[in-house]
Amino acid sequence: MPTSSWLTLAPMNTIRSHCGAAAMGGKLYVFGGGGPEFKSLQTVEIYDPKTDRWTFGPEMPTLRSGVVAVNLNEQAYVMGGDFGVRMGPSTSSPSSRSSIRKPAPGREGPTCCSGMMRRRRPF
Repeated sequence: MPTSSWLTLAPMNTIRSHCGAAAMGGKLYVFGGGGPEFKSLQTVEIYDPKTDRWTFGPEMPTLRSGVVAVNLNEQAYVMGGDFGVRMGPSTSSPSSRSSIRKPAPGREGPTCCSGMMRRRRPF
């Protein structure tokens, strides 16, 4: 019976946790997350498996960690999450924001679309 193994790939440019990810066009897009000292990020990193390299993409319009990202028709939708510094339940705020990585004519960055009906909390 064949066995599987893990390979070590190129590290991301920014240390992060609680980020969202979606695959589009043969690349992996990672959105936001909690960076050093769990400060929320708005950065986007793109992994190209052909070159084993991470590059920065256009930033999201807001700082967010704990997001959900999905690919729908080759557009990344990034929803929910918290923003701010996570030091306890009272210092983070749930977000009802949604963003879509859909380049507008003449613009490469993500755009905002309407928010969710209610803010969500993971706990």
